[in-house]
Amino acid sequence: MPTISAIYTAAVKSLALQPRTSVSVGPAGIADDRRFHLIDGAGRLLTQRQRPQLAQVSAQYHPETDHLTLTFPDGNQLSAPVELGDPVTTPIWGRPVPGNVVAGQWNEALSHLCRGPVRLVKTANPNQSYDEYPLSILSQASIDLLEQAAQPTRPEQAAQPNHPELVEGWRFDPRRFRPNFLLDGCAPHDEDYWLGGIIAIGPQLRLRLTAPDPRCNITAVNPDTGNRDYATPRLLRAYRPTHRGAPYFGIYAIVETPGTASIGDDVRIIAAPRPDNPPAPFDRPAPPYLHFPRTGSPSPRNLPPTNHPELVEGNAMKENRVKRIMRDGGLAIVSHVGFADPAVVEIIAAAGFDGAFIDLEHSVFDMQTVGEMIRTADLCGITPIVRVPENNPKTILRLLDAGAQGIQVPHIEGVEGARRAVAAVRYPPLGERGGAGSTRAAGYGATPWNDHIRTSNQEILLIIMTEDQRGLDEIEQIAALDGVDVISLGPTDISTALGMTDPDDPRLRQTFVDLAARINAVGKAKVYIPVNHSALRLSPLELLDLGVNYTSVAPAPPTI
Repeated sequence: MPTISAIYTAAVKSLALQPRTSVSVGPAGIADDRRFHLIDGAGRLLTQRQRPQLAQVSAQYHPETDHLTLTFPDGNQLSAPVELGDPVTTPIWGRPVPGNVVAGQWNEALSHLCRGPVRLVKTANPNQSYDEYPLSILSQASIDLLEQAAQPTRPEQAAQPNHPELVEGWRFDPRRFRPNFLLDGCAPHDEDYWLGGIIAIGPQLRLRLTAPDPRCNITAVNPDTGNRDYATPRLLRAYRPTHRGAPYFGIYAIVETPGTASIGDDVRIIAAPRPDNPPAPFDRPAPPYLHFPRTGSPSPRNLPPTNHPELVEGNAMKENRVKRIMRDGGLAIVSHVGFADPAVVEIIAAAGFDGAFIDLEHSVFDMQTVGEMIRTADLCGITPIVRVPENNPKTILRLLDAGAQGIQVPHIEGVEGARRAVAAVRYPPLGERGGAGSTRAAGYGATPWNDHIRTSNQEILLIIMTEDQRGLDEIEQIAALDGVDVISLGPTDISTALGMTDPDDPRLRQTFVDLAARINAVGKAKVYIPVNHSALRLSPLELLDLGVNYTSVAPAPPTI
C-alpha cells in the first residue's frame, strides 16, 4: 500500500521547501503553505523560473504571531512581524489574487539577491498562491524511473564533463519537483491512474485527484545551489505526455474533506476514476506515459537517440515564454534588438526580458544574422519575435522555418490583411503555411510532423499592427480572428494618422484607452502598446490597468 514518505511546504511561494512531519490540511490546502508570494517591479509573479537563486532562501512563518523569518544563502536572517503595506492584485495562472505588499526590509534584501526589483506579498486569504491546484503529489518510484532514463550506459560517456548524472550516487532530489506529498510503495506513475478518484490519508483527510501536474524549468534548478544544473524538462519530454510543451510528472489534488497528514500514513484509494470516463488529457486507451512500462526499467529502444536526452530537442516546439505570461494575465516585456550582433540578444536575456524583438522593417539585418539571433534567444530561454518588413508569406515562412516563435506584421490592410497574415503563419487547417520537415523549426527531421504542426500552431505568436484608419475601424473584426494573438497599437503611426502628435494631448491617451477597451471586449486577442514611448508615455502599471499584456522597450526605461 502506498504511504507518505515526505511532506514539503514553503511559506513563501518558490522559496526553499521545508520538510514537515505532519501538516493540517484545510478546505483550501495545507495550512500556511504559500501564504506569501513574490512579484517583480511590474507586478508580475516572480518564481524560480525567472530567478533560480530563490531556491537558496528559506522562510519560516508563525501564523499565531504573524511573524516571518527569511534566511539567505550567506546565513543572514531577516525576522520581524509582518506589516502590511499597499494593496496589490497579482495574476497567478489566470486568477486575480488580492493581497498586500509586506512593508520593511524584505523587499530590499530580496531585490539585492535577485538583482532587480522584488516585492513580498501576503495574500488576503490563505492558500491562494498556488498554480493550478493547491496540492501536488508525486511518487518516489516515478523519480526513480526518471533517474534510469538519465543514466549513461556507454563507458565513453563517463568522460563527459558537466553532467551531474555521471557522478556516482547522483540522485534526483524530490525537492526539485516541489511536491507537497511524496509517496512510497507504488509503481512508477501509478498516480496517473488515480486521476479523477479520491484518496484517503489518515483517519479524516480525503483528496480528489484532479489533473496531471505540468512541469516547468524550475525542475532544472538544483534545490541546494540555486543553479540550473540539469535539463530535467527535456528529459521528461522524451517519454512523458506534454501540454503546451510542459511534460506531466505527478498529479494535482484538491481537498474533499479536511484533516491531517503525517509521514508514514497509508494512502488508500476509496473512489477510483470511472474507467469509461478517464479525466483529460489521458483520455486514451494506451497508458499515459506511452514509452515506459508501469514497472521495470525503460526499454533501450524507446530512449532518445543519445543517452543524454538533455542534449536532444524534445518532440515539440518549446513553450513560448511570452504567450505563457500573457495566458497567466501578466505583462510580457521584450526589448528591441538594435545592432546586428547575436550578443545583443544574450544581453537582453541577461537583463531579464521575456523576449527579443528583432526588427526587419527598420533595419538592414540579413537573414543569416537574424537566424543566429533566433537561435541565441532559444538558447537563452527567451522568445524570439521578428517584425517582418511587409505582409509577405515567403519572408514569414523563412523566418518560421528558422525557429522564430513570434511574427509581427506591420501596416495590416484591415481584416483582409490580417487574414492573409494568419494564412502565412498557421499550418492548415488554421492557415496555409507550407511545410518542410528538414527545417530547424521541425528539429531537422527529428520531430514527428504532426507534433510539429500542432505545437507550431499553438506556440507561435502572431502580432498584427493596426497603424491606419482602416485598421482602426475594423479592429474588432481583426481581434475576433482565430490565429491572431496580439494587436499592436503603434503610437507613432496612429498619432500621425489621427493628427495628434503631442504626446501630452489628452485626446491621444483617451484614443488608446478606447482602442484597448474595444480589443479586450472581444475577449480573444491581447493588446500591445510600447512602454514609455516618446509619442505616448505609459508606465508598465498603467499598461496593465489598460488590459495590456505585451509591451516592448527600446531602450529599457528606468521604470522597468
